Amino acid sequence: MAEARARPLTVRAVAPARWLEPEVLDDFIALAAAQGGRVLTPAALSLRDHQLCGTDEERAAALIAAFDDPEADILWCVRGGYGSARLLPYVHKALATGKIVIGYSDMTALFVGTGADGPRAPFLAVHGPMPVDLLKPEGAARLVAAIDMARTARDTGRWPGCDWRGGGVRAGQGRGRLIVGNLTVLLSLLGTPYEPQPREPVLLAIEDCGEYHYALDRALVQLAQSRFGKALAGIVLGDFTDLEDNPVPWGEGVAAMAHRHFPDLPIAHGFPVGHGLENSPFALGAAAQLVVEGEAAHLTIADTPLPLAP
Repeated sequence: MAEARARPLTVRAVAPARWLEPEVLDDFIALAAAQGGRVLTPAALSLRDHQLCGTDEERAAALIAAFDDPEADILWCVRGGYGSARLLPYVHKALATGKIVIGYSDMTALFVGTGADGPRAPFLAVHGPMPVDLLKPEGAARLVAAIDMARTARDTGRWPGCDWRGGGVRAGQGRGRLIVGNLTVLLSLLGTPYEPQPREPVLLAIEDCGEYHYALDRALVQLAQSRFGKALAGIVLGDFTDLEDNPVPWGEGVAAMAHRHFPDLPIAHGFPVGHGLENSPFALGAAAQLVVEGEAAHLTIADTPLPLAP
């Protein structure tokens, strides 16, 4: 065990969606090296298909190759944007390797669409910062913290849990499996073969970026009316950044919308996930409990064991 813990953390960079500028990838390689890690950069990262990092077939093949790489401890998605959902027909049953995969935003499609949000996950999906976040203030610090957590998970076989305290929107208690993701991307899976199929209650933590207020209200209505929405035991609101509005304002913020459309659920806000400066790593599928009393919320997240490789 001592020898295993002494070896460097090996990260393989993957791009299921958009490509990342080479200079930013170089900065991530240097950052990981400073933390005692190394980054594998396969040739597929240089592929281009307009905004995407290669065609769907090329990106799917690169992703499957990454999952099959015995050297890689962690697969780290370099950026989001759009494109991951287009890979699901190619990869949704081909990724059962027990690896840790880190990303957010568009990676919600990859994580939820492959069933990595449940107790029988084919890999451990972690909603966390990506190399593209080096373009943001504090992005390097967020990635360093995630690298440390990834090393701990590799060495112990468990992604660390935590106790989080934030703000309350509606009082109540809920217990279930934690799913963290982008609201718009998550909803795009509903009604498809890749929609979430929870076997037990879900605590849903959501974030979004660049949407109109009315569009977020519409999204929450769809979520509330969906079969997946009926499985929710609580909602935790992350960052909703760079929102748009019409000349006549919508008149409600996201917390008020959630309060309106989920009248029977405990709701919290201020969870540190999203496209803002705070984007902490959390494992999907973790056992969690939410307690909201007045204006205070407490979310307890258990350690999450890594899935066993088949």
